[in-house]
Amino acid sequence: MNRQSEPGVTRSTRTLTLVIVTLLIALLSVTSIPARTPLQPQSTPGWADWIEPDFPFFSSVLDARSAGQGLPADNLTPRALVLRVGRHHWAGFDLDLLRVAAIWRGHGVTPTALAPGSYQRPDRKTPGGQNGLPEPDGPVWLASGIYPGWQVGEHPSFEDPREPAPSPEEVGRGPLAEAFQQMVADEQRPVLVARESLMVGGVVAVAWDGGKEASRAARLATPLLEKAAGVVIIAAPKASSRSFDPARLQAYYAARGVKSEVETLGVSGEAAPALLKAAVEAGADILAAGAFGHPRLQEFIFGGATRTLLNSDKPSLFLSH
Repeated sequence: MNRQSEPGVTRSTRTLTLVIVTLLIALLSVTSIPARTPLQPQSTPGWADWIEPDFPFFSSVLDARSAGQGLPADNLTPRALVLRVGRHHWAGFDLDLLRVAAIWRGHGVTPTALAPGSYQRPDRKTPGGQNGLPEPDGPVWLASGIYPGWQVGEHPSFEDPREPAPSPEEVGRGPLAEAFQQMVADEQRPVLVARESLMVGGVVAVAWDGGKEASRAARLATPLLEKAAGVVIIAAPKASSRSFDPARLQAYYAARGVKSEVETLGVSGEAAPALLKAAVEAGADILAAGAFGHPRLQEFIFGGATRTLLNSDKPSLFLSH
């Protein structure tokens, strides 16, 4: 019986060995396949170009950190509006910092993002990290670093003023912190933006334009004013579309035991820079003001007084919506 069973055992062993060897060969052949090169969208019959030749703009990440010698190396825009400004000429606009990130001549951006990469291959995914991002597809003529494109004051800042991301290598996220917008605009809670060397009990300036945002801020700031060494009401009537009298706010404070002075500015147009300057010249430690007097989309695109106040170094701010 043993002699009869040996051939069966041998055949079974050989069969098992052959299966194992076959699986090993298949596994090795799969692991030896070279990695696919990044997809470069090409014209294919039945497919239109990813970017229509006559379309004026599109949105994309824009990585201009390798734009060239002498240009800023910290130039990464998570949300850029890529504008076609002429024949084969492009400009990347940072929607968060309101800056022109780069201007170049070429063919838009390199097709490494998810949208162009998956246009003809739906299964393609975007690689993680900050490598392999869309770059200006052509020589860059002009570039700027990660700092606000619109600023006020005598000394411009060349640093990112936004709240840092969880990872230090990431750029700032958005124009304003989401929690700040939710606290001020959605929940309508007053917020104290404390600058360095904040002192309660010093001089408090109140920005007044007669609007409901300014009225709410002026009323909610009353406890601060009661402890202040001095109170200055700052108004710029020519910069407002409404008619108002700062003496009425002064009378409101006087009825509550708060003495105040009124300073009327003669500026027209954008009042926020003049309000900041007047508050600093008055020695104010805190400036109370209304926030988001315009729709937030309008302030997001064009800036607005709230962003001007937040981009300032001093004084500290008491903001309410």
